Amino acid sequence: YGAHFPLIDVTSFTDDEIQQHRRIAILEFLQKNIRQRDLNGLVDQLVTLLLPGYTTEHQFRVLMNYIACSGYLANPGRFFRQLAQGMPEHKEQLMTLAEWFEERGRTKGRKQGLEEGKRQATRKIARAMLLNGVAGELVCKTTGLTAQELSELAH
Repeated sequence: YGAHFPLIDVTSFTDDEIQQHRRIAILEFLQKNIRQRDLNGLVDQLVTLLLPGYTTEHQFRVLMNYIACSGYLANPGRFFRQLAQGMPEHKEQLMTLAEWFEERGRTKGRKQGLEEGKRQATRKIARAMLLNGVAGELVCKTTGLTAQELSELAH
């Protein structure tokens, strides 16, 4: 353990060179490209590297987890659906991931919509209270709005 060890900079390899590395190629490719702005553009290359069958089922799951947790995917559902089209043997796993990401997005959207609705309702109530002559301090205490938000409502 005390001896020197070789350190390889995967960013110095071209993608074509990496593809020649067989079993380790997919890992090197992902390590090189995981911080790219959007991995959706790499689907075809990933399918090409995963198709030869060099990865076990466990390795495949780990790679997909690494992509989901560390990579940036503008549209994760679309990414995993495209992978599933190119890799029918993993379609079930990939579609499950795609559906999970899509449901997560819908849930987040619903939550944001509810919060916005509450915010608008609170502002509407505060405005009505002000129009009915309720003191600003009491409106702030009751609605939780700040004095600045209240002054914006008054104008």
